[in-house]
Amino acid sequence: MKDPVLDSYTHEELLYEYFDTIEREKAALTEDENTLNEAEEAVFEDNLAWAEEEERKEREALEAKKAAEEAETNRKWMREQIDIEKKRLGLDDSFGEDLSFKE
Repeated sequence: MKDPVLDSYTHEELLYEYFDTIEREKAALTEDENTLNEAEEAVFEDNLAWAEEEERKEREALEAKKAAEEAETNRKWMREQIDIEKKRLGLDDSFGEDLSFKE
């Protein structure tokens, strides 16, 4: 060997140092990959939470729209029933006009 410091080591010690360095580099790469995976997983979880929130908002909007349409249908049906009963009882159109329906 050309380096006098290396002459002081045995072959086993030099091999140990060589392979130890390789193992440390592999461990560092694995740790970096794990860190990247954790970061990607965090981004994925954030995106998933956002998507679920958006779906919840859409679902609530659809339910509100459906409820409003159903209320309007019910008001129309009530008015029709009142008109039918007015005709059946022979009442004029002014009867029951004080009934107010919120629109």
